[in-house]
Amino acid sequence: MSDGFDVLEPLPLYRDVYRDAFAANAEKFFDDLTAKAGVDAAANAETVAELRKTESALAHEESARAGWGWGIALSSIAAIGSALGSANYFTIGGEDAVTWGAGLAAIAILAAALLFGVCVPRRREHAKAAEEHKAKAEEQKAVAWSQMAPLNALFDWDIPARIIEKTVPLIRFDPFFTQGRLGELHKFYGWDDAFNNNKSVLGAHSGEINGNPFVFARLLQMEWGEKTYSGSRTVSWTETERGPDGKLRRVTRYQTLTATVTKPFPEYSQDVLLIYGNDAAPNLCFSREPTGLSSSGDGFFSKMRLKREIRSLEKFSRNLDDDKGYTIMGNREFEALFQTKDRSDEVEYRLLFTPLAQKQMLELIKDSKVGYGDDFSFLKVCKINVIRASHLAQSDLNADPAKFADYDFEAARKKFLDFCAQFFKSTWFAMAPLLSIPLYSQTRTHENIYKDVLDHRSCFWEHEALANYMGEERFRNPESVTRNILKTYVSGRNGDIASINVTASGFRIEHRVDTVIVVARNGVPYRVDVPWDEYIAVSRTTPISATEREGLTLPEFRGAVQTNQEWQHFFRNIGSDPAGAIYRRSIISSQP
Repeated sequence: MSDGFDVLEPLPLYRDVYRDAFAANAEKFFDDLTAKAGVDAAANAETVAELRKTESALAHEESARAGWGWGIALSSIAAIGSALGSANYFTIGGEDAVTWGAGLAAIAILAAALLFGVCVPRRREHAKAAEEHKAKAEEQKAVAWSQMAPLNALFDWDIPARIIEKTVPLIRFDPFFTQGRLGELHKFYGWDDAFNNNKSVLGAHSGEINGNPFVFARLLQMEWGEKTYSGSRTVSWTETERGPDGKLRRVTRYQTLTATVTKPFPEYSQDVLLIYGNDAAPNLCFSREPTGLSSSGDGFFSKMRLKREIRSLEKFSRNLDDDKGYTIMGNREFEALFQTKDRSDEVEYRLLFTPLAQKQMLELIKDSKVGYGDDFSFLKVCKINVIRASHLAQSDLNADPAKFADYDFEAARKKFLDFCAQFFKSTWFAMAPLLSIPLYSQTRTHENIYKDVLDHRSCFWEHEALANYMGEERFRNPESVTRNILKTYVSGRNGDIASINVTASGFRIEHRVDTVIVVARNGVPYRVDVPWDEYIAVSRTTPISATEREGLTLPEFRGAVQTNQEWQHFFRNIGSDPAGAIYRRSIISSQP
């Protein structure tokens, strides 16, 4: 639909065209899967309706059983308490005591009758009914799951990406992140793998926008922070003082001394970003962060803040004492809201941010109804662009087919459509700052014509994502008490089978004690012990094997893995059980 656009207007295009078109395509995709699976939605709805009735009846019986349980408890207390009170009065003797004892005895008998004649039988009845309803609900749910099994088996990893491609043809997603795509970013755009130090890829989606490469990435990263530990000690001493009577006396003083030490501490966080390569303005570097100026409204104070920021930028532009060379442009609102004071090349900056680009960028930043407003940072380093957005960090781009599976057809439909809609909106508005720049949309790298000869094997980003999908528990050193950063390395190949080493790096703890000298109020220094934890690196390397089958779907793999001779041979070669095979985004792997 978008192949004919030389100039993209990301906000109105999404609002007026793509949002509804994507929703329609997603609905059609789900309906086509349903038809292919042969699922009877009406029959499933009837089964689920009966299941809901059974679950309601089960909840009623469990509530009643709990209520009679309270009845048992209360009547037991009444019976035992009355019986003990009655025995006590009879022991005391006397006419009044006997009268009270007889009364309490009667209450004890009535409470016991209520307990054994009503509460216990009724609770048993409701418990039995609850068990029957529970068994019936499990049977009905099993029927519902069997009704949905053909549809659940058709869900695959790349469905949201395929729907985006159908809706916006200028965007293409790769089946997986290939060596060729990574090499393209290295060779033609200057990407540096040093970025991945102390990071592990949790998930990645690569592709191209009009021939220019992009990668969405979610990364787990470790950085050294600091943690403060404390210790204390109570000390005492004696002093001589004159009392109220004028005489000298010895007094004992007490003080709790506290000491602290600050030590290195490994901190883990996730980073979500979009990396994009484009030849336009190849020498230009800049960075910008959300300013907060667009979210404060159109009131008097908001306008004053904007004017104050503009005056500050004008003053910065007139400063000839530094070597930054910043020259403010005519669109002062754009300069204040987009704000890139560190830009390295004014000529290329103006080439990139034409009046149309400025207008479209302002639309994105100021809108919070259709998109997400000014929630993104933008870093450009020559030909590499990096977008970070708060909405992207909060979005789920992991299209694991298990997320769509359900025993309830309508619930599965809603989960599928909701996930696809948020996937599209999140990725589109992460790309939107790039799409707002006409020169980016109009520039197609000349290297794009050589795509067919690029290496189509999966790269280490996908291997790390695969290992993290398996779970770091499979790879961690037993001594590790922290999260683990999983890094991978292809140690060899046998045909199209890659032998991959997964190294899990974490930390074990050694308990240490530092002694700190603290001076008390009496002027005497004391030693205060402060216990702290030293984090010592530990690692473990585990081998796995993997191969790529571009175009192979998850349903096809499930059908072939147990019967296809090629796959039987593959798993024999890697010493793995086909039943334990893992398929993720056209990559098949053994489990450790």
